[in-house]
Amino acid sequence: MEQPKELVVAELRHCPPPSIDAVADALLQLAVRDSAISQDEATELLNWDLITIAEYLALRLQQDGLLSSEEVHDILLTHASDLCH
Repeated sequence: MEQPKELVVAELRHCPPPSIDAVADALLQLAVRDSAISQDEATELLNWDLITIAEYLALRLQQDGLLSSEEVHDILLTHASDLCH
């Protein structure tokens, strides 16, 4: 069952924060559902590490207007110690 964007973002902001794989999965589902990326792009992402996937998707969703800069900031800040880019 697909969750509205607001519920997904709320889960990503939850304390304790979800694991990076849960974040990447949630962002990937949002991106595919809202056509921010194609199925081919989603398949290509599977070759990347989870941290890079989460970072890329958060920024891509922001670029496409599907996430606000505050939402992206909150999502990425939650895993700032994991991010290396």
